[in-house]
Amino acid sequence: MGEARRVRRLVVDGTVWFWSLRHSHRDGTCRDSLSLTREGTSTRLSIVFRAGDGRIVSGGGY
Repeated sequence: MGEARRVRRLVVDGTVWFWSLRHSHRDGTCRDSLSLTREGTSTRLSIVFRAGDGRIVSGGGY
């Protein structure tokens, strides 16, 4: 299915965040999932962008 999910580092006002983007297909619909984790914590925020009427996702080419 392609390369493993790559974790990237983002620094905002001295706070370090780790993020990754994943493209998948579920129930016949494309979706992009953005995951954010603040350094030193195990809590993860996931934001899912689904294709639909008037909405387009990347198609996995990132």
